[in-house]
Amino acid sequence: MVASVGSLVEDDRVAAGYSLLDASGEPVSPVSGYFHHLAARDFAPGSIKAYGLALLRWWRFLQAVNVDWSQASGEDFVDFINWMRSASPRRGGAADPAKLSHPGRPRPSTARRPQVGYAPRTINAACAVLTDFYEHHAAAGSGPRVNPVLGPAWQASAREMAGDFSRKGRSIGRQKVPKAAPRSIPDEAFDALFTLLGCDRDRALVSLYLSTGARAAELLSMNGASVDFANDRVRVVRKGGSTQWLPTSPDAMVWLRLYLGPRRLGLEDALWLTRRRPYRPLLYPAVRQAFRRAQDSIGSVYTLHQLRHTAAYRLSRDPSMSITDVQWVLGHAHIGTTQLYAQARPEDIYLKMIDHHRRVKVEPPMQPIAGGYKPESLQVLFGTDK
Repeated sequence: MVASVGSLVEDDRVAAGYSLLDASGEPVSPVSGYFHHLAARDFAPGSIKAYGLALLRWWRFLQAVNVDWSQASGEDFVDFINWMRSASPRRGGAADPAKLSHPGRPRPSTARRPQVGYAPRTINAACAVLTDFYEHHAAAGSGPRVNPVLGPAWQASAREMAGDFSRKGRSIGRQKVPKAAPRSIPDEAFDALFTLLGCDRDRALVSLYLSTGARAAELLSMNGASVDFANDRVRVVRKGGSTQWLPTSPDAMVWLRLYLGPRRLGLEDALWLTRRRPYRPLLYPAVRQAFRRAQDSIGSVYTLHQLRHTAAYRLSRDPSMSITDVQWVLGHAHIGTTQLYAQARPEDIYLKMIDHHRRVKVEPPMQPIAGGYKPESLQVLFGTDK
């Protein structure tokens, strides 16, 4: 049993912005030094947080098996991977029936089968983080010289001795990740959903999400200096910290004006605020809950991130937009990520196939050679005199 000891907390006293605490509440010194180097390598705060969560799982596992981090072996790493494959990750408590929009009827999104094991991408990320963590300490001379995350060379020799060459390309711990096309919201469903949003703020946010393709956190961090009404564009801060102006639709700017109303917005003032006093900057959980609440009456379970997928899908279908144009709008570092949106949706293919079959002219079946039959008999049988 791996106990939930220790925590990853925000810490303004360090350059990384995060500290990993042990069971006694003290910072874990090897991780603190590693975080310090990550900050010097210009890692984004979100990336450092993701690295910290992976290391927190590793530290909790090592405490459960009573092994020091500097004494961990390859077998400990294998056990850690198998534990992640079979553990049940915590995903929040059960929903309170009193807080449901329709008491007694659970939301479709909560009626999911319990997940067994962490997601393959989470396990692969843990492998990459642990590899970099131990390589950092090996280079600095502050950790073991042998990386417990088994390298491909060691594994290749082990498979050769065992006579197994079937999995030569995959290292131990690396999981298969299914390739799924990004899910977008159909136009009819979006139109129905948009009419159910409860206020101009939510309509303005959803319109900006769909017209700019920006990430949820990028739009929520906007302030008064991020809006240019004269040119119909907004400025967002990308994941890497760079700023970018994105054109928006005129409808989105109209909803934004309706939301602001007579409010005087300073350059440093947060753009999105809560609707109840005391007014505070709007956070992602509140927007997500408002988006879910609007879907209660229609029974859909679309997510905010699917609005970004929908924007990318629409842009990729525009013949005047090249794939590099879509990459720039979405802020992707690699064009391979953008090409995922070039895949057709199954429902669109289905409709095209229906139209295709309706357009194809069915040719009359070939008739047998008449031979000695009378033309009158052939006309009676086949409806033609040929």
